[in-house]
Amino acid sequence: MCAISASRASEIASWQAIGFGAFLLIAETFRNWGAWPAWTSFAFDYLFAVLLLGLGIVANRGGRNWPIKLLVPLWLLVVSLFSLSFASHVSNLDQQTYGAIPHLPLTVGIGVMAGVALASLVTCVFAIHRAAKTRGSE
Repeated sequence: MCAISASRASEIASWQAIGFGAFLLIAETFRNWGAWPAWTSFAFDYLFAVLLLGLGIVANRGGRNWPIKLLVPLWLLVVSLFSLSFASHVSNLDQQTYGAIPHLPLTVGIGVMAGVALASLVTCVFAIHRAAKTRGSE
């Protein structure tokens, strides 16, 4: 038997969304400051960050399972975004990148964020599973 309750798993999932979304807003702004590229290269980062923050805050208020359910497809998109970005940066490590962060640390950071997003996706799925299991045992 797992020691984590459905409500605790949902709380962890909501804080992961809030933390990741806030960090993404700050990191994306820092990376682009002074060298803003075309809006298409950062618009989805900001969109996903705001959605993560919003759903995380709503989920953190408790009693609602729908925000956690909406976080699953959002995390899938975030994992896809960061995985593709990581692969793109790895294939171009010998070239320059724009912004204040050197290419290698940027690439490693993107890879770490892809891993964190994947772990957050797993947490959301686990929270939904625990909630369904709890409802089924009542």
